[in-house]
Amino acid sequence: MSEQTEQSLSVTLHLPLRWRDLPAGEMAGGNRLGNQALLRVLEGLDGPAAREPAGPERELFQRLDAKLNLMLSMLSSVLSREQALPPVAELRLSAQQMSWVAAEAPRLGQSVEISLYPHPQVPVPLVLEGHVAGLAPQASGTRIYLQFDALDEDLQAELEKFIFRQHRQEVRRQRGQPGAEPA
Repeated sequence: MSEQTEQSLSVTLHLPLRWRDLPAGEMAGGNRLGNQALLRVLEGLDGPAAREPAGPERELFQRLDAKLNLMLSMLSSVLSREQALPPVAELRLSAQQMSWVAAEAPRLGQSVEISLYPHPQVPVPLVLEGHVAGLAPQASGTRIYLQFDALDEDLQAELEKFIFRQHRQEVRRQRGQPGAEPA
């Protein structure tokens, strides 16, 4: 379920999620370039049909797309054997913050590193850092509200585009339109 907040668009996703406490002073933002590259790759995976050429190049494009999908599938299979993905969690994501429910929660104000795995064919995490801005008891644990820290403009822009594409997919699913991937 997506919603437009005063700050930005947010979307509810079901993704593998892992978090860990960060010791004081460890907030380095070292994954910025890796995060941007991952989000750009996902942009290509999320919507190639919209940019598919017409005419004679179409068949060549489709063959190349099939080969790349096969390569990604094989790479994903190898990587997933090397490292098990964390459990899937329902989360609410915007470009400034996110929330999720966990059985164990960090303390209020704690710095946290989040690893999200946004695409099943690409078992590479999107790693974001932030601080716990709120905690709320839930029946199944504690809802953790994380405010992102150290997001530069480029990464925030890529994250906003990712969230927008996920929102568009969700709208397509709700309307039963073609091109929507299952949730």
